[in-house]
Amino acid sequence: MVEELRQDIPNVKNCSDPKAEMMKSPTDPHVIIDVLEETLASELASFSQQKTSIEE
Repeated sequence: MVEELRQDIPNVKNCSDPKAEMMKSPTDPHVIIDVLEETLASELASFSQQKTSIEE
């Protein structure tokens, strides 16, 4: 969609946009869930360590 909008604007030169190309590819929702769960676990562990050090 981003690439289509860019092509529709006449004053924008035709150029390659790697980020737009990357956004065109399909995304596996299971991979996203896995990454979110890993990030959440890491953030919670970090938060827990900070909380413990503050209480000491």
